[in-house]
Amino acid sequence: MANRVVVVGLGNISSVHLRALEDIESVESVVGVDPNLPPAASFRGEPLRVYRHLDDALAEGADLVVVATPTGSHASVVGAVRARNAAVPILVEKPAADRHAEAERVLASGAAQVIFHAGFAPEVLWAVELCESAEGRLGDVVAFEAFFASPYADDRESRTASLANSWLDSGINALSIVGRFAIPSRVSSFRSFADRFSAFAACFGLGAQGAGNQATIVTTWQVASFRQWSRLCFSDGTELVFDHIAGTATAISPGAAPEIFRRADAGPRLAGHYANFYRDYFGARRRQYADELGRDLHRLLFAALERLP
Repeated sequence: MANRVVVVGLGNISSVHLRALEDIESVESVVGVDPNLPPAASFRGEPLRVYRHLDDALAEGADLVVVATPTGSHASVVGAVRARNAAVPILVEKPAADRHAEAERVLASGAAQVIFHAGFAPEVLWAVELCESAEGRLGDVVAFEAFFASPYADDRESRTASLANSWLDSGINALSIVGRFAIPSRVSSFRSFADRFSAFAACFGLGAQGAGNQATIVTTWQVASFRQWSRLCFSDGTELVFDHIAGTATAISPGAAPEIFRRADAGPRLAGHYANFYRDYFGARRRQYADELGRDLHRLLFAALERLP
């Protein structure tokens, strides 16, 4: 049970964290840390108390620390929190860092738990339950395709400073989705288009070496609006098709009528992801990935980047 939560970094994503935490009854108070003292934020209708320095926030106690700073600072912030409080649980935005060695340090020995929010999307959780109810009848995942596009081309400089590149920003989302159903095993190809920041295409093996199954993921910042979809194919012929912006999923099985899921709430898309994550984290139901899978997803994420010349 967490009574006092410290949110480090009060940029765009922090508002989603604050909204999700509002509905967790065991969370009694939330404070923020940001040296720039950004425009006033709120928690449960009251102004959020904000500190310039991490030391000051932790000095008054913390039951949980959420790291929502730019990707390149995750490792240093996690290290700073650990140096001041060796026991407090830490949740960190995905990915764990912008470099493989730093991500390994963040993930080592449970230093922090990464928030793989895409794996908590309502349509993905619906599909997980559908597969569980099939009790193995769908067979293995034989193919996965994903396209994650964000309208950041006109704001690439600031997005690069905050998110590093489209692969680190969205590739980890796609990997965390397929990781619900099958384990990507190796990088078979990876390339960038136009520049080293905006557009990437990756192919991964799925399952045992030599199985011939493949995951294909494309990420880009070169479109005018958000477009994010993915598709899973199973060995029995069933397909799961996701529209991650609309929050829908369609299961198409041979000889059966399609089963369709539509996100019920009308709130912002990410709010549902984080609400599901926090409900599970605080004990309603643990759907979070095992530590080893979290490390494997990051190894694949950075193994792809290492293929670039």
